[in-house]
Amino acid sequence: MTRPLDSRKYRLIQAIMDMEDEAKLAQFEAFIAADTDVEVLEKMMQPTRPHVTVDELVKEQNYQPIPREEFYKLADELDIQEPIEDLLKMLD
Repeated sequence: MTRPLDSRKYRLIQAIMDMEDEAKLAQFEAFIAADTDVEVLEKMMQPTRPHVTVDELVKEQNYQPIPREEFYKLADELDIQEPIEDLLKMLD
């Protein structure tokens, strides 16, 4: 499996996991059960709004940034000792 394909699958899984509306989930289940055509699934994965801004996403998703101090505290608690190159190699 290629990285972009894996990434798309994970995003789809995350979108399903985030669904709170049972009716939407039921519609999705019915759609998948009725037609698993690859082209249809690929169309579903395309962004619905091609011209969305970051500011719009921040507002829609109620993004709350983590305070700088808290971020650095959490990063220090991780205590990562490996060089960044080794960590990046682990992603392959």
